[in-house]
Parts: sequence; structure tokens; C-alpha cells
Amino acid sequence: MAKQRLLMLILAASCSLTQAEEILVVGTVERILLLPFGSEQCPPVCQMATPLPDGGTRVCISNACGCEVTELKVDKVLAGGAKGATLQVKSHVGEWCRPTFPISSKPLLVQVKDGQPRWSRIEAHDGRDYFDAKPFSTIGAVAVGSLQDAQGKVRLDTLLEHLSQQR
Repeated sequence: MAKQRLLMLILAASCSLTQAEEILVVGTVERILLLPFGSEQCPPVCQMATPLPDGGTRVCISNACGCEVTELKVDKVLAGGAKGATLQVKSHVGEWCRPTFPISSKPLLVQVKDGQPRWSRIEAHDGRDYFDAKPFSTIGAVAVGSLQDAQGKVRLDTLLEHLSQQR
């Protein structure tokens, strides 16, 4: 029994370390898989009802629709340990049952931090790539809002310059 607990602690620690790593890539959506709660890859968010020791019942209510597995074709790794030509991002599908990622083949800046994906479309203007600052509070230790222009856009090369100064 003690060996099982030790193994579970080691597995939990390694999973949390993996989840804590920040990943930042430029890529495109290749495939989006939507899964209902209760399927093998999408366990329920919580049990419907749990009896309490005092005889009461704990009820869990969720407005999430299910799970999403998005496969991104990675064009460039900007930070983190994303390996290979594709990156799989797992997330919950929210209240309105819309996918986390857009159904589009346009390039995206994608951040996965603390298991939560954030993204913005990359748009080219005057030969430079820009992204919307709004979805991101920080990337690395860079406060993204401090880099935005009057339209709320950030030049990708400006972000990369600030990230390289951290290293």
C-alpha cells in the first residue's frame, strides 16, 4: 500500500510539473476533436451527487459541454518544450459548446500555461506579424498589455525581443 501511495505521489508530481511548463508556438489548427463527458478521454467534471457524512448530499453543477482535443501543426516553437511537428492541446468546451480554438487554417499564436490554452490570430501588416494582446496577460514574465499599440495589437518580433531579454 505504501508503495502504491509513493508511486501515485511521483506520478502526480510529474504530471503537475508537465502542466506547469509554459508553451508558446506559432501554428495552425489541423484537427479538432470534440468529446462528450463520460467518454474515455473526457471524464465527468464532477460526480452528480456525493453523500456527505452528516447525511446531506453534495451536488455539483457544471455548464461545460465536454472536452476538446485540438491538434496544431507547429510552424515555430517560441518557448517551452513543444516537441515534434504537432502539438495536442486538451481543454474543456465551455457553456456555449463552442470549441476553444477557431475552425480556421490561419496562423495562430498559442500559449498553453497552467494547462489553459490561449490564442490569437497572427495578422501581417506592413511586412510584420501582429497579434491581439487581449487573450494574454503575461507570456513568460512579459506583461503583454505593456507592449500593445493603440489598436490593442502587439508585434510578434517585439514580444520575442522582450522574451529573449529574460534568458
